[in-house]
Amino acid sequence: MDIIVTGVVVTGLLAACVAIYKYREGRRAARRAAGHAPETQTTGNMTGRHPPPGARPLFHIRYREDFGPVVRRDIFPIRPYATEEGVRAWCYLMGELRLFKFDQIEAVKEIDSGRDIMARGLWLWCGLPEPSRAFADEHPDALTQSPWPEAPGAPQFRITFSPPGGVRRTVEVSVLRWGSNRRTFAGQTWPERETVAIDWADMHEVTNLETGEMLNRSHFWRAVLAHRQDEAVPWYVIYADALPMACAVVRACQHAAGRFLTKDIQHLNAALQGLGMAPIDVEDWNNVRACAREPSRELTDAEAAAFVACMHAIAEGRPAATAAKLQKASSIYSARD
Repeated sequence: MDIIVTGVVVTGLLAACVAIYKYREGRRAARRAAGHAPETQTTGNMTGRHPPPGARPLFHIRYREDFGPVVRRDIFPIRPYATEEGVRAWCYLMGELRLFKFDQIEAVKEIDSGRDIMARGLWLWCGLPEPSRAFADEHPDALTQSPWPEAPGAPQFRITFSPPGGVRRTVEVSVLRWGSNRRTFAGQTWPERETVAIDWADMHEVTNLETGEMLNRSHFWRAVLAHRQDEAVPWYVIYADALPMACAVVRACQHAAGRFLTKDIQHLNAALQGLGMAPIDVEDWNNVRACAREPSRELTDAEAAAFVACMHAIAEGRPAATAAKLQKASSIYSARD
């Protein structure tokens, strides 16, 4: 009886395999008859967990998800899977094959050339017929893409900055259209025409050469990265001037008293505001604490004096033994007073 049952199961499995093979062959024949490229050219070995063979990021898009948030993705679109609704593409951030709807694409950059091709350009790249509709990035109130020319004829800004471990420099630059990111500005120096990368946090002064206007670091970030105007300016850009002083206080408190208390933020912010710097929001303190583990530049004389006053203010609210340790920790800069 067992032999008979086994034979029936094996026969059924063989029949199922033959049926699947015939179905796939019929599907391939139908695609060839319709003039489509063989599926193996773009979809071979696609399991949903790995990109197609030979794939690489072709486009950087800004995309509004069905549930609201705007995200940025590097994608490899698969032409045979493109319809008027959208295109299935490999998403390199999430590591998955998914549908991107054309109505929800707000910006498209061709990675190889750096050109803004917009959703219409991606539609045409997918081989779809000339569209008769407007896309989200073509409406008057759409978020802008990069406003900077691809080949500027003159410098646009003068930047004074101090690279880590280097000397203070001043350069006149034009903006590289797609070279800058959230952490680093990319430009071309004049008259040398050399590419330069400057961390936003290392900038001291920025002058608009066309208007003569002095820009603070956050406003300059906004101007260069206008195509990211839906994002908040990063905390390390906003607080770049304040970080050396803040980190020095946090390190001193941790060394002398074991930790920096939340109630001490008020004393530090008072010292920062006295120096004309932006006070640090409570929500950003975890990031500042993390920065305190990294080395930072030496404090200026004005910052050193503010550091000493801040440490004494913090010591006033602590027990006598801890207060003495905090006051002693401030002595590393007391000699400058």
